Amino acid sequence: MAMSITKFFRRYNKHLLAIFTVFLMVVFLIPSALRQFFRPNPGKRVIAQAYNEDIRVNDRARTELETQILNYLNIPIVETKNKNRRKPFEWQMFVQRSPSPILDYYLLILEARHSGIIITNQRVDRELASRNVPPELVNRVLQSMNIPLRTLRRAVADYLAVEEAFSLAASAVKVSEPELKNLFIQTNQRIKVNIIPISADAFVDEVSAPSEKELVSHFAKNQEKFRFPNRIAVEYIEADLDDIARGIKISRIRARQYWQEHRSQFTITTIPSTQPTQPASTKPVKIQLPFEKALPLVIKKLKYAKARERALTALTEARRLADSYWRKAPIDKAGVKHRPNEVADYKKLAREFSKKYGISLKYHKTGLISLEDAYKLKGIGSAFIIEQHRPLFFPQYAFRVIPLISPPPPKVRSEQLFLSPWQDSAGLLRRIGQDRKEKGFYLFRVIKVEPSHLPKSLKEVKDKVVIDCKREKAYKIAKKYADRLKQIGEKQKFDKVDISKNKTIAKVFEKLGIKSVKPESFAKKTVSWTGRLTWPNIPEVRTDVGQFVEECFAKLWNQPTTQPNGKFTTITVDDDKAKVCYIVQFIEKKAATKKDYEHIKPFLIRYLLSMKQQDFIRVWFSPENIHQRVHFQKIVAQ
Repeated sequence: MAMSITKFFRRYNKHLLAIFTVFLMVVFLIPSALRQFFRPNPGKRVIAQAYNEDIRVNDRARTELETQILNYLNIPIVETKNKNRRKPFEWQMFVQRSPSPILDYYLLILEARHSGIIITNQRVDRELASRNVPPELVNRVLQSMNIPLRTLRRAVADYLAVEEAFSLAASAVKVSEPELKNLFIQTNQRIKVNIIPISADAFVDEVSAPSEKELVSHFAKNQEKFRFPNRIAVEYIEADLDDIARGIKISRIRARQYWQEHRSQFTITTIPSTQPTQPASTKPVKIQLPFEKALPLVIKKLKYAKARERALTALTEARRLADSYWRKAPIDKAGVKHRPNEVADYKKLAREFSKKYGISLKYHKTGLISLEDAYKLKGIGSAFIIEQHRPLFFPQYAFRVIPLISPPPPKVRSEQLFLSPWQDSAGLLRRIGQDRKEKGFYLFRVIKVEPSHLPKSLKEVKDKVVIDCKREKAYKIAKKYADRLKQIGEKQKFDKVDISKNKTIAKVFEKLGIKSVKPESFAKKTVSWTGRLTWPNIPEVRTDVGQFVEECFAKLWNQPTTQPNGKFTTITVDDDKAKVCYIVQFIEKKAATKKDYEHIKPFLIRYLLSMKQQDFIRVWFSPENIHQRVHFQKIVAQ
């Protein structure tokens, strides 16, 4: 007999309730699951294109992981005293001028792949061994980063591919015979001359003070000369480690404990003594110092370590406190922060944290200073902060302030440091001594900005106008003396003249502080200690050396040292900007011979090839050229 509906529901109510509950869950969960399923993967978002291929967020993230792996492989397991040790995988060198180093490094990898360069795992393993990367370092990187070996190998392979792509391109750099001959002539054709510099400054005391009318006229004609440069005023807190270390006490007990734990750090190198019958030893040996002799070194080391720790802790905390005010800073439409209603009191911070940590933090405040003045500031003038793996020195950083600059675009703002007025530096600046140790830490901010402008009136720059006006007159006097000396130089050699018998020379030499004249020999160009071709160093020439050298060769090279009428060839070289007249007496010239050229040609080839390769490196790895080669296009997010 058929079951009634009522009985059916009574009998199966629990089953029906379960089915209904499941149905409701499906109804509610399916849309959410579908939305999750069809939601765009942020890692697949296209950020750029190269070679008409999409570059996605995942590509950049994977490249960033590879650079982190390379950074770890660059860290030696054992601390080495060789500070110039070359790192095996310096990927930053490829993109050191790039505002987006990770992305540009990926473009270089992409370029290498498109060139058909393939690096095998066997090649990777050989390179790790040849570059002295120990297996234990590889294992440490795998464990600490929790990555498989294939990921590490890929990071190294991509690096090697970029290296090889560059090597193939650089191999096309050649030097030509005309280039070699031109370099040979510039560095080997020499002239020998007597030089007498006659500066206007030597005759300023002979010039009377200019009248008010003269000053007004001089100021009106030369306003641009008295333009104020960009100037700023800064205040900063300084932690001088040498000064702080002097106030720190180290007990003998602590010193002895440190010496016992680190005896190998306190040694001297000496030649061991031998018996008279034995041959003298020439091989130096290291001898550990006993405690009493090592004590001053131990105390100095411990004082420095404690001074550094306290200074760094104090200034880091001070900066964190100062930065807290800027969390409430108003932000304009361009996304740039501007001064909040209240900022930290640096003078108070220096006083409070000096007391808290038992050290001496110094507060400084400057008036308006130029970029040149900033470099001259004691201590902080040579301090720097790291930006994109390179030092950014205080003067450069301080002058990256609004409104002297426009804020960088938002896309590179996190990578390029800049300041708003009253904004604290992004981190602590540090100063390094000649011993390569940190000597000080600094926290600073720009409190006033004055862009370059012309003076509003003569009164603003009257002292400078007076000096410049007097120097103009003194320069005319200097030129008159130069004409007299030129006439004397045509009759006798300056390096052999008897000063006591020539009143004009005696007077000028006394004015200029010259006791005697020594001939100078120079070519058009010379190789500097940095390996670059530069102007020669001529002690008597303190102004534009390039202009002086070019004019000397242009006027003298095709002249005889003695004219047909018996006069010595003597010329004047005027530097009107520096207000200096140079009397130049021609003594001798040395032509570059073919024999000399053939003799030094191998050196010239090596040198010129090295210079051209360096220039090629600079051009090859410039961001603009990288982008052009791979047809790079950035995709702006909508």
